[in-house]
Order: sequence, then C-alpha cells, then structure tokens
Amino acid sequence: MARSDTTTTAELYVRSLAPSYEFQSQERVLSLLDELVSRGRLAGYDVFVWGDAICPDGTGAHTPTGRWVLDRVERIERWAVDSGSAIAALRSDEHRSAITGECRAVTHLPSLALAEFDGDDLVHFAPCLAAGEHVTVLRRLGSLASAPLGKRAATDSEDGDDGADRPVAEKSSRL
Repeated sequence: MARSDTTTTAELYVRSLAPSYEFQSQERVLSLLDELVSRGRLAGYDVFVWGDAICPDGTGAHTPTGRWVLDRVERIERWAVDSGSAIAALRSDEHRSAITGECRAVTHLPSLALAEFDGDDLVHFAPCLAAGEHVTVLRRLGSLASAPLGKRAATDSEDGDDGADRPVAEKSSRL
C-alpha cells in the first residue's frame, strides 16, 4: 500500500449494501476508493448506509443515527451554499400521511453520494451541480485520481477536466 501524503478522507453514503439496481455502480465506486487509498490519493474512507429520507422533526431524528444524518445534511447544505454548488439529490418537501392526515417535512437523501473531508472540514460533495456541470460520484473520483500527488483535487468547476477519458488507475494488485 502506498504511503498517503494527504489528509483527505471520504465518506461514501449508500442506500443498501445488498444487490440492487445500483449494485454495480456501488461496487465500481468501492473499487475506485480502494485504488485511491492504495495510491495515496486518499488517507482512507468509510461507508455509511442511510435510508431514502429522514423526517427532521420525527422521533428517529432524535436518535444518535438520526442526529448524525441531520448533521451531515446540514454540513452538505452549508458546503453547497459556500461553494456555489447545488445538490439536487438532497431535497426537502412535505409528506402527508394518508392515514392521519398529518403533514411532516421530509428530507430525501441520495442513493449514492460521496463527501470529502480535510480533517473535519467538508471540502466537496457529489453528486452536485458545480459551475453548470453535473458532478457525479464517478466523475469526482476521476478528479481525485488525476490531482497532483500532495495536492487536494480542484473542484470540478476549477479544473474543467472530469478525467472521464483517463483510467482512474492502473489495474491494482489486490489480495
């Protein structure tokens, strides 16, 4: 494994670890994250399973997991404002119960997302819309792979190159 000269870590958020229609994309992203760590482009990463939505004023939001999800949502929204990006996959609306008629705010969560941190600071989130360009998780991983060693990857709106035409890494040797 390569020595990491970066303090950048990543968090991958997935809907499920079970095979589904997104399983191949998820497997590809996990393989690419492994390659980025082995090449020293990332110091490490964690995978978190979250649902399709959270009700910010619901009972579940007051659990440790609910507070963690709401913290991440708040940090992502703050990053989007600060960076001038938009997060279409993270949206809020109201849900009316067909049984009780009660109306509650609901925040919908993306089924596959990537957050990059430098220490405790959120420095990028995908998927997003940055400078009019849709930045997918795979596109962002390409930007991380092509960044000069020891340098944080530019935001996709800064570098103008999504890395889509380059391999993310040579075939990695894995046990």
